[in-house]
Amino acid sequence: MVMKSSNNFHHYFISSTHDSSEFFKFSFELFDKKFEFTSCRDVFSKNQVDQGSLILIKTICKLKNFYTGNILDICCGYGAIGIILSTILNAEIDMCDINDLAVDLAKINSNKYDNIKDVFVSDLWENVAKKYNHIISNPPIKTGKKILLDLLNNARNFLSKNGSLTIVIKKNLGADSTKKYMTEIFGNCQILQRDKGYYVLQSINL
Repeated sequence: MVMKSSNNFHHYFISSTHDSSEFFKFSFELFDKKFEFTSCRDVFSKNQVDQGSLILIKTICKLKNFYTGNILDICCGYGAIGIILSTILNAEIDMCDINDLAVDLAKINSNKYDNIKDVFVSDLWENVAKKYNHIISNPPIKTGKKILLDLLNNARNFLSKNGSLTIVIKKNLGADSTKKYMTEIFGNCQILQRDKGYYVLQSINL
């Protein structure tokens, strides 16, 4: 197995080729379900599902009757959020990421989950071709504010009416200012969850 990652920031944006010896699997259990992920160096949180993603997943699952229809997991990494949610929600899920390696891993990891419909490479919205009932993300905040702002500024163009944008962000990495900015864009933003220094923020496309 040889995959190439073409990026611009550390694990997200390096150009490197990987051989089969660099790939590994790890297991994760949640909601009495066991998940196995193929991973590799140079992807975010390569050895475990990170705390922010886990808080986002648990928050959305508490509101599973709301998160139906079609969902886009943008900046999906190796696919943990979308894959786990696909086993809980009554929804069809697409996933995308700028990182070729992450997308290849997400395809491998999602190939046995029927509710994962598409996994594709996209520089944020570049290759997103339809509207969704819900867009979710654990955005790569440490890559810089521009990526987060681009994600927030253009999300409405890819949301159905009354669709939602839900993201997780650490308080000390700008959760308060992000909530204010989402309110300016959408006219609304609520904090769905505060946990371990993370905020889960949701705006509705009214």
